[in-house]
Amino acid sequence: MFNKLKWIDKNRVFIVFTLILIVQLYAVYYLVKNIYYKNKNVKGLVVMNTISKEDITYKPLKNLLYYYELNSNIEEVISPWAKYKAKYTINSDTLNERYEYKENKDNKVYRIITLGDSYTFGLYVNTENNWTEILEDMLNNSIVEKNICEKYNKVEIINLGVYGYDIQYSVERFNQRGKKYNPDLIIWLLKHDDTRQIADLINKAVVDKSDYYQELIKNKYETNLTDVQKGALIWDIAHEEIQNTLGVQKIFTIQNEILKNFNKTYKGKIVVVTFPNTPNEDKNFLKEYVKNRPNSNYFETIDIFSDKKLYFLNDYHPTKEGHEAIADDIYSYIISNNIISCN
Repeated sequence: MFNKLKWIDKNRVFIVFTLILIVQLYAVYYLVKNIYYKNKNVKGLVVMNTISKEDITYKPLKNLLYYYELNSNIEEVISPWAKYKAKYTINSDTLNERYEYKENKDNKVYRIITLGDSYTFGLYVNTENNWTEILEDMLNNSIVEKNICEKYNKVEIINLGVYGYDIQYSVERFNQRGKKYNPDLIIWLLKHDDTRQIADLINKAVVDKSDYYQELIKNKYETNLTDVQKGALIWDIAHEEIQNTLGVQKIFTIQNEILKNFNKTYKGKIVVVTFPNTPNEDKNFLKEYVKNRPNSNYFETIDIFSDKKLYFLNDYHPTKEGHEAIADDIYSYIISNNIISCN
């Protein structure tokens, strides 16, 4: 009898986390709400194959029940709306990176860590075409090869971005994967929705109210939606409900406490980056955080959404050209503001 109950309990855990995994895979799509709510018609919506669920591992924590990471040492090929197949190379530390990085760095190495969600991870583009990798090459070319900065002979950028991550997930990612690299600088890209997203609450709502959301979609939208389209809608509806229930200011208070704890872990230099289309209320939240934290900078990067070549029209993620534009803009900011001190 005991063994039977134990088997049932394990099965229940497996089912729950499989459902959560599906939702997280869908999370990257939730920006498509503009298409759904504007047209109420999804026949023309094109969707892509996202990262395989076999390449993701859930690692539930006491404070983050739905925490997950990509598996290490894998290559993932997806077929997005682009004309080519995007290829991610995940290194031994679960990072979307071209290289392996040793924990202990030489004094002549300037090390940067990047935090963020799918826009930092580099969704839909090859690993080497991500803005973090391009920026790494640009900094090495100018600071190192052109001997602009004699203090350093190498710049490393270690990308901790993961699609679907919110602020708290990114902090946990840094604690688990980033802190050991002892960075000299953190660049944290937070776009317009990141400051209002609390992933664990959204995931819990999706799991607890799955039947309700399925029925809501069945009655309100076309019946021929794909699983991906349903997942996008469910994530978006849950996200909106959480925001309406808590209110923006309450969410900002929660985020502020998370960032205060992050400040205790990392006291070094940080650049918070956002896009010009981020709502002023959210920009002010980020500016206030930077204002109250030593060694911090706020920067609005290029508006990639003003040029259709720079983002995928289907869900607004940067194209290869968009990543190049972001890298170039952040590079100019770093150099012109002497973020990497050579003194």
